Amino acid sequence: MSTESVRVTRSADNLLAQMRGEFDMTNVGDLDDALEPELQGRPAGVQLDFSDVTFMDSSAVRWI
Repeated sequence: MSTESVRVTRSADNLLAQMRGEFDMTNVGDLDDALEPELQGRPAGVQLDFSDVTFMDSSAVRWI
């Protein structure tokens, strides 16, 4: 998952993280990198959208 495959948006006091493509051990850190700065603002909620993810391995499931 490249940074083009991760999109984090803020709506009011909530975050929406959208991923697409493959989500596996080679790129699980990309999601961390995208979310970390946004989590510093202590949002009330975080929603994860995996509807465009085509493959997940066990490291991605563990991340969740």
